[in-house]
Amino acid sequence: MRSAGIVERLGIIIFVIAAGAGCSGGGATPRACQADDGCGAAARCVAGACVGNAPPVAAIASAGAPEAFALVELDGGGSADPDAPRDGIVSHAWTISAVDAPCAPPAVAGTGPLARVRFGCAGRYAVELVVRDQLGAESAPARLELDVAPYAGTPPVTAGPDVALGHLCQGEPLRCAPDGPVALTATLSAAAAQGPVRWRWTVEPPAGRALGADRRVTFSPGSDAAAPGVAIETDGGAISGDWVFRVEASDDAGVLGTGATRVSVGNRAPAIAATPPPEAPHTYEPAGPRLVAAGRIPISVTDPDGDPLEPRTVTWHHAGDGDAGAFEGDDLGDALTFRVAVPYASPADAAYLTGGAGLERTIVVTVADANGEPARAELPVTVGNRPPAVTSAPSSGVGIDHAFDAVARRYRATQEVWRVVDPDGDPIWPTGGTGDAACDRLTLLSDGSTIIECSGAYQNPYDLAAFVGTRTLSPSIADPWTPTALPPAQLSIGTRPPTATSSTVTQLVTCSRPPDDTFCCRWSGSICVQYPLVIPARTYTVTPQVSDADGDPLEVVFSTGVTPTHVVCEGGVCERATALAPEVATCTGTQETVTQEFSVTDGVAWPTTPTATFTFVRTCQ
Repeated sequence: MRSAGIVERLGIIIFVIAAGAGCSGGGATPRACQADDGCGAAARCVAGACVGNAPPVAAIASAGAPEAFALVELDGGGSADPDAPRDGIVSHAWTISAVDAPCAPPAVAGTGPLARVRFGCAGRYAVELVVRDQLGAESAPARLELDVAPYAGTPPVTAGPDVALGHLCQGEPLRCAPDGPVALTATLSAAAAQGPVRWRWTVEPPAGRALGADRRVTFSPGSDAAAPGVAIETDGGAISGDWVFRVEASDDAGVLGTGATRVSVGNRAPAIAATPPPEAPHTYEPAGPRLVAAGRIPISVTDPDGDPLEPRTVTWHHAGDGDAGAFEGDDLGDALTFRVAVPYASPADAAYLTGGAGLERTIVVTVADANGEPARAELPVTVGNRPPAVTSAPSSGVGIDHAFDAVARRYRATQEVWRVVDPDGDPIWPTGGTGDAACDRLTLLSDGSTIIECSGAYQNPYDLAAFVGTRTLSPSIADPWTPTALPPAQLSIGTRPPTATSSTVTQLVTCSRPPDDTFCCRWSGSICVQYPLVIPARTYTVTPQVSDADGDPLEVVFSTGVTPTHVVCEGGVCERATALAPEVATCTGTQETVTQEFSVTDGVAWPTTPTATFTFVRTCQ
């Protein structure tokens, strides 16, 4: 009925075409004929007249709601030719395309009105049919769009389980491959098998791992086997990631089913082996002045899978070391070097080298293998400090002499007690006191000598007794980071006793005549030819002869008859002292002697007090 209806609808068209077909010249009279071969290729002989050929009309019946992998029958039997019954359709050309489907559409090789196909995945497809009649005229395409639903039953094709493997690169030239065999399998359910089955395996490499001459996948015995072995190989290039092997089973109608096996080739990150020193030593450079440190860190970078390594990046990161602090180095391949420099203007700058808040020095190493797997190592660099050390110290008490400072009017004693050194050459200085107020000045010389200076105030010679004696000292020194206590030492400040020397002073005096003439020594007759001589009373200066080996001020004490009875001598000069010699009446040749005894002290109680005399002799002339 459907074919007859089409013929009826096209009757007028046939009549018009027949009226003009096979005519000679431009007139409307049909060309006369006795057989088809007299009308040419595009017309037929109908009732003695040539009639033109009308093209057939293609039609596709509805296919319902097909599922993926299910057998679908496409029916083009409703196609018709308006020239029937003298003309008819001789072939059907089917074309299927994917409108919105992720897989390839099935292909129809047959030319019959029925096409049995399978769709390999769900989605929307377009089916077109073009039919041809006996004279070779083709119809306009008939189009039918199908929405193929996902397969609702048990998957007809089952691929083997996913596989996870590592990989290994080795050999010369370098080849990378999974570290175990890769065997693929696929099975087809009994319900899906309708006849001979064809298998086809394809591979989707990981992103960024396109196949090429240096990255290959080989199926053995071939990609058309149901269970082939697979070789994945690169020429040292990236190999890691998910390799998806898809299998498609098909028969003459199309795809029976698909499956997939994921082969995950793993990758291990490169290994960075480097151990920085616990503390790098430093030195002090006076010419800067600056604090510097340097070191070398052996390093090796290997890949556990044997992958080639990309060039590594090394940075010398530093913070908290001041605006002028420097941290740099070189990558020598098998070692990393570093250099540190910090300007030094005061002890506060030392914190920029080590020990400061927020101070950081780190060598950062980053490297990746051919698969792009990164590795990172942060190697902290710490600069150490060695505290000052004592190289020599007294094992027992140290005895020293003292001296008197006449300008400052103080007793002083100076002695080298310890020798110290800083192993790093750092500046060092005394810290705190010594434990003795009289010996509280500590001086460090450039050669490491440690000089103790003691001093005591002087007001009178007896202040010396408080200065001399044994003193226990416990000072400490420090470099810019660390204080170091010096071993306690006993310092015995000694003094030497003063000396006194007896002396005699002779003075010639001229005798004077008595104030009257009542007394005469010698007469000549009644005339006195010689008066008696009188030695007058006399005040004289007493200058004791004293000395002190230490230059200490001394006190001289006279026995009697001297004013004052106590005098002080400083620097060998004694205060003025006087004594009185009485008037003596005598004759020619008379001599008067006055002796004064005195003792001397430096303020220290000695077992025997030094004494001496001063003799004053007057002789008349």
